[in-house]
Amino acid sequence: MPILRFLTNYLPAAGMVYSDNRRITQRDLHDTYVLESLRKAALVPKDDVSGLVAKEAKLAVDQALAGSIALLTMKQDVVTLLKDSADNYEDWGLFKSFDEIKGRTPWFKDLSSTIFLNFFYQLIEARAAWHRNPRPPFDVNQHSLTAKAIDAFFQAAGDDWATAVSCMLLLPRNET
Repeated sequence: MPILRFLTNYLPAAGMVYSDNRRITQRDLHDTYVLESLRKAALVPKDDVSGLVAKEAKLAVDQALAGSIALLTMKQDVVTLLKDSADNYEDWGLFKSFDEIKGRTPWFKDLSSTIFLNFFYQLIEARAAWHRNPRPPFDVNQHSLTAKAIDAFFQAAGDDWATAVSCMLLLPRNET
């Protein structure tokens, strides 16, 4: 049976282009935290898995990610904070909003907001990479739930949010 040790093994692929096949957050420790959080929420198995179990886990992760992104999209103050943060990169209200969502998202509750924000940003980058260089499947209706949720988030948040989030990721924080 294959050992699926990497977070990227469980991430949705349709409509996404990841820059690294082994890491998503560019930090092994952050990927490990996200993967462990998904395991604690019983979305990803703790042991070696067969192909069928891995496929089911990937679908469960896709549903969980899409649901979390939908919560962020519906939470109007997050969208507003993202837009406002383009002018004020030190507006940490965004992190407080992520903290509020933790209680409603089982897989996210053990992650720091900084790690979640980094992970979320990399998912957005993977979706943007697909839009810059589309790969099969070309029909958006065949894309993952996560890809579709990211598109909906883009529509709600507008274009300025990506600059704000990337600048916030560069600011020093006391979280691992």
